[in-house]
Amino acid sequence: MALVEAARFHSLSEAQVAASVLRSAGIVAAIADAHYGSVFWIEQRALGGYRLSVADRDLADTIEILGSPPPVEPLDEPAPEPLPTANRAVAVGLALTLGPVAGWLATRRGVGASLSDRPGGGFWPMLMVAGVGGAAALAVWLVFRIGAELLTNPP
Repeated sequence: MALVEAARFHSLSEAQVAASVLRSAGIVAAIADAHYGSVFWIEQRALGGYRLSVADRDLADTIEILGSPPPVEPLDEPAPEPLPTANRAVAVGLALTLGPVAGWLATRRGVGASLSDRPGGGFWPMLMVAGVGGAAALAVWLVFRIGAELLTNPP
């Protein structure tokens, strides 16, 4: 049983994925220079990449497997439900005042109840957002105002 080169890959990851696909089909595959290339990867690219070798009797099957597109299986996951209007309002309010991450945290998809599911609906979270956002805007305005005053009239 002699080994023959079946394919060359630019990265070790590509070669390892191809080798695992071949192994799952029952073909013994070996990656030449995998250890050397993991240390000196720039030199390995200059030498032509990583060589995938198989037995000469499996060469035709290997070329067929690597040349065909992978099978695509449909996902059995249900489509996510759209956010209720109150959740959207809270998310938009938080995103506009505290940033996109805060809006995402307000929706808490799949983790549990969101802020708008609490008693009072979206009113209290929006009031909280307005207060925090207003305080943050006032603080920023004061910092810039005091900074401009110090720049124009140094002490």
